[in-house]
Amino acid sequence: MERNSEFGGNRKIGLVRGEEFGAKPRVNSREFHSDIPQFDISIILTTHNEARYLSRTLQSIGEAVTYIRPFDVTVEIVVVLDNADTQTSKLIHTHDYQCFDANQIIETHHGAPGLSRNSGISISRGEYILTLDGDDLIGFDFLMRMYFTATSSPRKTIVFPEFCMGFGEICYVYQIFGKNLIRNSLLFDTHPYVARILFPRFLFDHIQNADISVANGYAHEDWHFNSQCIAYGFDIVIASDAVFFYRERKGSMRRLFESQTTGLIPPSPFFNPQTYLRLTWADFTTESHNVVPPFTVRDFLERPGIPDVVHHANQIEPFVSLGILKYQHAFSNFREPSSAARAYFDACKFVAGEKFTEVLIVPFFVRGGAEKYILSLLDVIQKSDPNFQLLVISAHPHAKHEWVDKFPSGTVYLDLQTLGTSQLPLENLEEITLRLLQHIPTINRIFFKNCEFVDSFLRKYIRYIAHLDLNYFHFSDPRVEVGGYMFTNGQSFDLVSEIGSNLNRVISDHKTCFTAFESLIGSAQSPDLEVLYNVCELPEMPLRLQREPTKKLLWAARISEEKRPMLVRKIAQKLSDLGMDICIEAYGSPTYVSMNSEVFDGAIGLNYRGPFNGFSTLPIDNYDALVYTTAYDGLPNVVLEALAFGMPVIAPDVGGISEVVTADTGFLLQDAASEEVLANSFVEAIEVLYDDWSAAVTRGNAGRNLIAEQHSAQRHEARVKAIFSLPSVSDNDNLHISSGAINAN
Repeated sequence: MERNSEFGGNRKIGLVRGEEFGAKPRVNSREFHSDIPQFDISIILTTHNEARYLSRTLQSIGEAVTYIRPFDVTVEIVVVLDNADTQTSKLIHTHDYQCFDANQIIETHHGAPGLSRNSGISISRGEYILTLDGDDLIGFDFLMRMYFTATSSPRKTIVFPEFCMGFGEICYVYQIFGKNLIRNSLLFDTHPYVARILFPRFLFDHIQNADISVANGYAHEDWHFNSQCIAYGFDIVIASDAVFFYRERKGSMRRLFESQTTGLIPPSPFFNPQTYLRLTWADFTTESHNVVPPFTVRDFLERPGIPDVVHHANQIEPFVSLGILKYQHAFSNFREPSSAARAYFDACKFVAGEKFTEVLIVPFFVRGGAEKYILSLLDVIQKSDPNFQLLVISAHPHAKHEWVDKFPSGTVYLDLQTLGTSQLPLENLEEITLRLLQHIPTINRIFFKNCEFVDSFLRKYIRYIAHLDLNYFHFSDPRVEVGGYMFTNGQSFDLVSEIGSNLNRVISDHKTCFTAFESLIGSAQSPDLEVLYNVCELPEMPLRLQREPTKKLLWAARISEEKRPMLVRKIAQKLSDLGMDICIEAYGSPTYVSMNSEVFDGAIGLNYRGPFNGFSTLPIDNYDALVYTTAYDGLPNVVLEALAFGMPVIAPDVGGISEVVTADTGFLLQDAASEEVLANSFVEAIEVLYDDWSAAVTRGNAGRNLIAEQHSAQRHEARVKAIFSLPSVSDNDNLHISSGAINAN
């Protein structure tokens, strides 16, 4: 192309064919940028409130432009005034730009450095783009070194300076190595490069800076931009001895983002599981022999030509001084990949190429009522969606995951604790999970079962996955007795209060818990509250209560403080003290190390019979009723199954128990903080049970009828389909669901 005659001279600048972007189709640079460039370099200078620094910045850039002038390189400057203050705007508009071949000024109101650069680049006319900020300085030979490195490299190359010298509040020097030494996996959780880069203009038509602002919670537009470039196959080349000077100051955009965001970059093709595996495969499957000696300030000071470059900068900005730097520190971007980067690599091996439609995030998976509830729900969704595929992510350490074989066919169970080479902290596991959720495009719904990991993850990152269908299971919050009062440890309640407006729905196995949600949170701030009763099939052979009572009662639960095994001991003791010839037989497995079956040792009128594998495996006909002593619960599966067998239930009024245990189906007791008081209530109910044994048959039948009506497989399936608007839902089942309303039909 002809150099524009108004700038004098005649020079040819050729456009060459672009190379492939990774596995993308072959790309021609003309396809990206149809306008023939008028200049060799366009400097994009973004400014905000840097009036006090701009004179020094522009003088520094001017020296670099003057230095490259004898090489017949043309340079335009595009200044972006983004929400600029009056002084900054005035200085930019009145500056003498005679050392440049052309200048343009554009005013924007982005409040985001990446978008500001985009605006500047969009009107630029150079073959290469160089990005700078309003408080930067550059070495006098910076442009020359960067430009000639670019023109002597393949077209699909990004050029970085070799050195960044920080000055101001912090003084240091940072050496930058290229892809020949720096592993791609470093970009998983750190940025080994910088924002001051030179790249061919055609790149911008394919890759642009993301919209990163405090409002959307992301940060580091340069890290994100560079990660995209690497994902699309651009090479990174270093301009030897090129130095730029970075001002460390309070009030900078970088400091603002670091203080008010999580510090994460937006989704990037770099994190796509298949792409990440391709880019980092060598990092984790081959042994690296690269060794780089520690970089020191002395190395920098003794590099030929560096003192001259810094001295020239010192004449413009006295705070840029080797006299200060020599007492400070130096470092480089050479390092080993983190354990988190390795763990994400391992995770990608599990999920790459899969087309998951649903994700379930749990602490771990064991045999239990909540787990059965979740499995039943997923089974209905699977039958309604031919593309169904489930990814289960478990986050907490657990010795053995149970019931994994009960997940639908094709499920991938990803135990975060097994990833990488060492146990990772919670924040690393959260970031790995977020990147998976953001970069598996087929995901439709996510289900969360409350635990420490889920609580922390949702509070921190829910805004980044709000475009997905988010479902939170709420069964109960723990309750403990202190000082004669029962206190609810409302972590799950508080989570819904804090982030509920970003959830699509909260799903529970009972409606009682939602009363507090409506009255204490308010419907305007609540997500949809969906009651889905668990499915419970009636056994073919119910309990035969027409017989004489066996004088044996059943206790079946996990052995944990939550289930109050000490209370059942007290009940048995009181029955014995009253001379009632009644025995309680207990079944259950210990859940926590702090409590095991020894809690039953030496009890009077109480026998421990060992663990059980499902209610139906128990000798049901041996017992007259179920004694359930829980301190807190949802709508426990063991209670439903006892009623399904026609067995009366004696239980306190906690959680959703009152929705199935009534005077018609058993004995609902007023809960009490005092185990002494509660034990007396149990004993009174047991006395009534045996004083009017003929009523036990009536209660048993009523229980079976309630389960058949409220917990049938047909009703459960219709309700799941209505909640999620799944196909094959009849008009009667297609419920209107309004925000904050409790839906249980």
